[in-house]
Amino acid sequence: MDDILHDQNDINESTRAQLDAISTALAELQADEPRQRPHRKIGFVQD
Repeated sequence: MDDILHDQNDINESTRAQLDAISTALAELQADEPRQRPHRKIGFVQD
């Protein structure tokens, strides 16, 4: 029984670490940084 609880605790710690990494990555993606170049519009461009 102790082995099962130990394994479950390891899984929980691993999952928590992965969720923290995902949260950090999302926060970095949301940071306001100037864009390197302007984006082109999508679609057909008429002259």
